[in-house]
Amino acid sequence: MDNKTIAALFQEMAEFLDIQGGEQYRARSFRRVAHVIEELAEPAQEALSFGTLQRRRGVGQGSIERIKVMLRTGTCRDLDLLRAHMPSGVRELLRVDGLGPRSVRLIHNHLGVGSVNDLELAALTGRLARLLVQQHQLRGDLNVHTVASDSQAPVRAMAEAALAVGLHYLAITDHSRSATRRRLDEHTLQLQARHIRQLDGEIDGIRLLAGVEVEILPGGELALDRSALLGLDWVAAAVHTELGQDRKQMTDRLIRAMNSLDPPNLTELCNSL
Repeated sequence: MDNKTIAALFQEMAEFLDIQGGEQYRARSFRRVAHVIEELAEPAQEALSFGTLQRRRGVGQGSIERIKVMLRTGTCRDLDLLRAHMPSGVRELLRVDGLGPRSVRLIHNHLGVGSVNDLELAALTGRLARLLVQQHQLRGDLNVHTVASDSQAPVRAMAEAALAVGLHYLAITDHSRSATRRRLDEHTLQLQARHIRQLDGEIDGIRLLAGVEVEILPGGELALDRSALLGLDWVAAAVHTELGQDRKQMTDRLIRAMNSLDPPNLTELCNSL
């Protein structure tokens, strides 16, 4: 079993716990371990043998034992129990824009929705109208991703879908590149912003905002040059890596990131522990 697969199993446990609610500390712990495993330079089995994994911050003895079991069996007891209590398709609902853990838990518990197909059927039959916030109260969405990072729809499709449900504004904030992932860089961000503004002039009834979710690197630097952010309508800064930093390191990291931008240019801080 390779590192990517082990990290995915810890991420799966974290997402199941997010949906269940009530054990957020464990969910954060599993997510930290997943990031540690992803960033290992050597295979997890080798890191265990030499004791380097045991010394990594954020990886406790319980997680070490889970990793050992995963390497032997491909799973672990905690994951088996979580899978037994919730259909695997429920996790996929988290990939639907606008659905967070609480919303997924609500529609699963009250409507029996256990997959994206179930969700589509519930929407078509009007059962979703019994839950959630009334649609007419929602004015817009300021953190939406497209095919440029981790969604499956292009900008136009997202804009048309937002317009269809009555939204008045939509900010496209795809992920920037980071230390471990290749996503938007300064050039592709500029091209996307130009495309968004072109569509804003073509699609009536909704305001499209050009933005980005820029990665805050472990030292507090932003993954994109400041000059690339100045002309955007909405800039979100986010932490996705090195989540095992202690409280002081993480606080210093966030403060440095915020200080690197003038207040008008940093409009949202998200995904921060």
